[in-house]
Amino acid sequence: MTRIERTLGACLAALALFAAVCAAEPAAKPPTGATVTLYTTADLHEHSEPLVRIAGYVKRHKAKDPNTLFLDAGDFLNKGEKALAATEGEGMVAIMTAAGYDACALGNHDYMYSRNRIFALVATFPGFRLTLGNCRWHPTDRARAKAIPRYRIFALKGVKVAVIGMACQIMNNAPDPQVPAYSQAEALRELVPVLRSKADIIVATTHQGDADDLDLIKVAGANAPDVLVGSHSHRRFVRRVGKTLFIKAGFYGNHLGKVTVTWDGRRITSCKGTVIPVGRDWPEDAKTKAVRARYVTPAQAGPKKKAA
Repeated sequence: MTRIERTLGACLAALALFAAVCAAEPAAKPPTGATVTLYTTADLHEHSEPLVRIAGYVKRHKAKDPNTLFLDAGDFLNKGEKALAATEGEGMVAIMTAAGYDACALGNHDYMYSRNRIFALVATFPGFRLTLGNCRWHPTDRARAKAIPRYRIFALKGVKVAVIGMACQIMNNAPDPQVPAYSQAEALRELVPVLRSKADIIVATTHQGDADDLDLIKVAGANAPDVLVGSHSHRRFVRRVGKTLFIKAGFYGNHLGKVTVTWDGRRITSCKGTVIPVGRDWPEDAKTKAVRARYVTPAQAGPKKKAA
């Protein structure tokens, strides 16, 4: 046998051994996928009656599909039921806590009782998951602000979702220099690159005008979130802006935003949104209803009277 023949034989034997080893190894499992449902509210303005039915609707869905998150984009205070207004935020925050929100943000009306009141409410209701990604707190507030993370990561079945909440930079007639809400685009540039290695889907909530939201997505560029939940304008729509699904769900709890995101284990393969009218026949959530009854009786329900 020549040297060439011996070399060829050795190569063929090595290939046969490699093939046998590969055949013995189990095939790599394809990445597992998952679907996530986001339900969103905005600009509730102390209209808590619809929230009893919204909470019932969302909780019923969540019981069937734990890959569900419930988010609010701010302005939960001001303008609504007079009995709640008398509690300086306590009543509405108690009701929202009972409703089971996974993350909430601050709108321009939510500063009306001062940052100290915000901290007090968060301390009183630890289940009220205020989330503010664009605040640099004053040194005197940093200890209290530990209860308000910049983002929350939810490890759901087959997928991780990061939610960044934003504080509105408009403070109406009660500006507080120690509520240092800074550029939301800057916050996204800081947080999104970090979160891409920690989560599969990134969601941000904002409270500003429609044009400002559109500009934010444009300025953020590669750091834009996968889903942007907006508010403030009291409008209802779903738009695709580049890779971002942009949704606004109206006001006063008359509508509920719904976003469905499908993750195939490597990337987002589908992201769809819709705005649903809140039905009078939706089931009431007993817990939310009971908490609301502590603050609002039938005789007290209804909007506050406008000042003359």
